[in-house]
Amino acid sequence: MSSLKCFYCGRRWGQPENSFLFIEWGERVKLQVCPECCKPICQVCMKRNGECPHCAFLRREQRAKEISAILQDMRVYSKNYAGRIPLDMTVPQQEFELWDWYDTREEALDALKYNVASSDLNLIYELQYLRDTEEDETEGGGTYYHTVWSCKCMAGRYKEKKKQ
Repeated sequence: MSSLKCFYCGRRWGQPENSFLFIEWGERVKLQVCPECCKPICQVCMKRNGECPHCAFLRREQRAKEISAILQDMRVYSKNYAGRIPLDMTVPQQEFELWDWYDTREEALDALKYNVASSDLNLIYELQYLRDTEEDETEGGGTYYHTVWSCKCMAGRYKEKKKQ
């Protein structure tokens, strides 16, 4: 039997039956606990790069944590910002534009930030808000007008300051 590689810490083990603690999960999936990092990995997926429901869940959960960490460190500069932007020019920049409209500017910015973070970028610059007016018919037969928001930007990575 070939060795298994832990999805989290990357450690390889000789004989999986002897090196891992087996845990039942679901009907057909056997999980193992890596003795190095103590996280559960799948006996099946680590051998053949498949994806069982549990591993799909673990990967989505891991990706959500990564995006959350990027969102916490996200930097935003509007189009009107006149100062220096610490942009890392070695990473390609991308243009982002929301195609949906939101009730508030904050909701639109949050959606834009999520899209940028999903692309592993952590700096928004040249941010522009787009505003439009929608109309809804009221129960009394009148018309209610309200403002909806969207936004667009350029995005990249911010340059880390070098420690001296």
